[in-house]
Amino acid sequence: MVMGGSADAPKMKTAQDEWEDETLAIIASAYPDGNPKTAFGEAKVKLSDTPTIGIQLMGQVHSNGANKYGRFNWREHMVSSTVYYDAAQRHLMAWFNGETIDPESGLPHLAHVMACCNILLDAEENGKLNDNRLK
Repeated sequence: MVMGGSADAPKMKTAQDEWEDETLAIIASAYPDGNPKTAFGEAKVKLSDTPTIGIQLMGQVHSNGANKYGRFNWREHMVSSTVYYDAAQRHLMAWFNGETIDPESGLPHLAHVMACCNILLDAEENGKLNDNRLK
C-alpha cells in the first residue's frame, strides 16, 4: 500500500507497528489463553496467591469494629500506633497461649491481629497515624 491516498485506504504498517505486533504475539503465545493482556495482568500484584480465609475473617473483625466504633473511624481521627500495636500483641499472645477465639468477639485472635495491622497500614497511608513508636 502507498501511504497517503484516500481516507478509505488502509494505512501501511511501519516497522515499529510490525515490531509491536510481533512482540505482543510472542508475549501472548507464552500464556495459555493467547491474550496479550494476560502478560500485563500477570506482572501486577497477584491477589490470587493470597488465601481468602484470612481476608474474610479480617473483614468480619472490621465489621465488628465498625458496629462498635463506626466504619473507618481511624480515618476520621488520628490513631496512635502503640494502641494498635498493643492490641495486636495482646491478640497474638492470647493465640500463642492456646486461645484461638477471642471471647468478646467470637472471632479468631489471628484475624484481630490482621485487622490491627491493616488499620496501621491504612492510617499511615491516609496520613492519620500518630507514629508514637520509640525512636
